[in-house]
Amino acid sequence: MFQKKIVLAAVLAAALGSALPAGQASAATATGQTKFTVALQPVLVLDYYQQIDLTVNSAALTTLAGTSTNLSASKAITASASGTALTGDASLNTSAAGLTNVSLTLSNVWSVRSILAKSSKTTVAIGLGATSSGTTATLTAGTDTSSTIGLSNPGTTSTVPNGGTGFATPVYGNVTMTMDLSNAKTADTYSGGNIYITATST
Repeated sequence: MFQKKIVLAAVLAAALGSALPAGQASAATATGQTKFTVALQPVLVLDYYQQIDLTVNSAALTTLAGTSTNLSASKAITASASGTALTGDASLNTSAAGLTNVSLTLSNVWSVRSILAKSSKTTVAIGLGATSSGTTATLTAGTDTSSTIGLSNPGTTSTVPNGGTGFATPVYGNVTMTMDLSNAKTADTYSGGNIYITATST
């Protein structure tokens, strides 16, 4: 009788074990593969300063003023008499060449960063004055409105390679223009002009 009870207990234990949930008996693993793509839309970023304050120091102005002819030579003058007064004319010929046509280049004043199609082309245009397509501007001295600087011929000699540059590799560029200093008489800050920088991708 005692042996029969042991056999019956073993049968019951086996039956109960087979009824347990499968997860408690062993682990299961499933693996799937999903294709993943990223589509980047075209983006063109133009970085630039909100204001540029250019100082032309005394040394640069002295170079622009130039050296008049024959200043180191002696000059023979014949006096003329009028009553008790004598007068003489040394006929000094002072010239400052090129003050109406001073070339100005401002380097690294803008940069372009982009993600574009490989075939895209990016151009940069420079404007002056009241609109982005303007070609002239006038700067006026703060304390003397009769003293002015003229600006004209805006442009850039910088180019942007075809396609995108990437956001981590900007392309830097310059602004070129012509300054007319022939009517600048006052040592002061001249203002009243705008530079427009327009970057376009096609």
